[in-house]
Amino acid sequence: MGNSLPAQAFTEFFDVLKASIDLHDLADRLDLRRKGKDGNYHSPHHPDKSPSLSITPNGLGWKDWSSEMGGSCIDLVLYCMPELQTPMDAARLLGEWYGIEVPKASGGNQ
Repeated sequence: MGNSLPAQAFTEFFDVLKASIDLHDLADRLDLRRKGKDGNYHSPHHPDKSPSLSITPNGLGWKDWSSEMGGSCIDLVLYCMPELQTPMDAARLLGEWYGIEVPKASGGNQ
């Protein structure tokens, strides 16, 4: 197809991001407000009286109970930063923030 980077390289990159990034740290970077040190976070899309965004106990998944949205670190970035268009845009930003190198395309075109 139009990519000179194998799909497996993207999959592995995404898997490393998902396994390496603690969502509580990411929520802090995304300036999500939290109720207390151990509470849920407020949704970034609307004011909520009770914080509706929770992070799973293992810190690798999240869900906003007010919208039923959830997923991985990549999904959280897309949810909080709608100006990013694709999962790859979010993954590149996460790679920058966390020092995880984005795979390079072999043909010079990335």
